[in-house]
Amino acid sequence: MRNRVALFLLFIVATGMYATDGEDMKYANWRSNMGLNTENTIDGEVEIINEFDMPELGRTRTLRIFLPEGYRDSDKRYPVIYMHDGQNLFDDHTSFAGEWKIDETINAFIRDLKWVGAIVVGIDNGGDLRLNEYSPWFNSDRNGGGEGDRYVDFLVKTLKPWIDNRYRTLTDRDNTMVAGSSLGGLISLYAGMKYPETFSRLGLFSPAFWFAKQQLIDMIGAVQISQNFRIYLDAGTLEGTAYVGDAKQFRMILENKGVKHLKLVIDEGARHNEAAWARRFPDALRWLMEF
Repeated sequence: MRNRVALFLLFIVATGMYATDGEDMKYANWRSNMGLNTENTIDGEVEIINEFDMPELGRTRTLRIFLPEGYRDSDKRYPVIYMHDGQNLFDDHTSFAGEWKIDETINAFIRDLKWVGAIVVGIDNGGDLRLNEYSPWFNSDRNGGGEGDRYVDFLVKTLKPWIDNRYRTLTDRDNTMVAGSSLGGLISLYAGMKYPETFSRLGLFSPAFWFAKQQLIDMIGAVQISQNFRIYLDAGTLEGTAYVGDAKQFRMILENKGVKHLKLVIDEGARHNEAAWARRFPDALRWLMEF
C-alpha cells in the first residue's frame, strides 16, 4: 500500500496535478529532482555556460544557449528569445517534468517553413531563489519575491550585451523576445513594461499573476505602453479559475492601455505543466515572430 501511495504522489508531480497556487511547492526540490530523466533529448546545438556572473544579484547562473540549425554554416544574424527556467527548455535530462521542445520546434520550422530561426537564451532558475528572482514584489504568504527588478536589470544590462557581442544577433527590440511560464510569465511581462525599448515580443504562458497581482496592475496603469508590443497570453482550463480569470483580466487591462497585438489562448483541458506549454509553444512562436 505504501508503494502505491508513493507512485501516486510521483504521478501527481510529474503530470502537473498540483495546487494552482503551488509555485513554491513545484520548485522547492528542483535540485533533487534534476536527473530523474536520464536521456539527453537535445536537437542540434545548445551551448552551456556555467557560472555566468549576475552582478546585479551578486551570484552566478548557468546559461543554455540554443543555436539554430545552419548557424555555424552562415553569416546570418538572428532574432533572440530570452527564456526563464532554462533547465526545462531543451533537454529531458535537466528538466523538472519534461522539456518544452524549443530546439525541436525551431529546427522544424527552419526545415519545413524556411524560417530563419532564432537564438534562444535559457537562463536557469536559481532553485530556492526562483521565487525571489521572478517577482519584483515580495509576497509575504509565499515568503518570496522582491528581486525581480534586479533580475530584469541583469537581463538587459549584463546578459543582452554579452549575447549580442558573442553571437550574430539582431539587436533591435523588434527582434528581441522574452518569454516564460507561471512566475516566468509574470517576470516577462514586467521586463517588457520596464524595458519597452529592449523587448517588443512577450510570451506569457500560464502567468502566475496572482503572486503580485495588484502591484502589477498598478505598474501597468502608471507606465506608457507602446502600441507596437506583440503579447501572447494563455492559460489552461484545468489550472484553476485564478489563472484563466487573470489571463482574461490582463488581456482587458493591456488592451485598454493601447496594446493592439495581443493574443489570448484558453486551452481546454490543459494543466499547469511543461507538456501543455510545449504543445502551445509552436503556435505561440509563429504568432509572436510573425512567420
